Amino acid sequence: MNDQHFPSPDSAKNRTILLAARWLLGGIFLAASLPKLADPAGFALQLFRYRLLPDALINPIALLLPWLELWTAGSLLCWPRARRMSAGLLLLMTGTFLVAGIYTLATGRHIPCGCFSTRPDADVLTVWSSARDILLAGLAAMVWWHAGAQRHAPTARSLSDLSASREL
Repeated sequence: MNDQHFPSPDSAKNRTILLAARWLLGGIFLAASLPKLADPAGFALQLFRYRLLPDALINPIALLLPWLELWTAGSLLCWPRARRMSAGLLLLMTGTFLVAGIYTLATGRHIPCGCFSTRPDADVLTVWSSARDILLAGLAAMVWWHAGAQRHAPTARSLSDLSASREL
């Protein structure tokens, strides 16, 4: 097989794609967190409308989830050492949002998504919301995978140590 068609993981093209994916994910989750932080009661109502959580968990999740979205967005953009963990959390969140959305659509309820607004007249949950979650999960998985590959990739020094040990 000819390897010239497969760019190196550290190629400029791949770095650009990963940077764009990180900025897109970070920007989307930053934008999603701000209205929820500004109106936790409205977000709690959005969570209640999904009818998936026990009442006792709605308020704690309404208070914590926006902060988790904000932290993961910020650390994905600004903290390279936490990039893999942040992408993993975003993957977990988007997977959860996807399952909740599909279940809600399957039960025939037409409720506001609660993704980017806490207003009752916000965009209604649709199949396109699920498609967006799939795309975001794919981007998060790509960033997660690459962050793990970078962590475990051999460095020039480790390769030179390896070749030196083989000469012995």
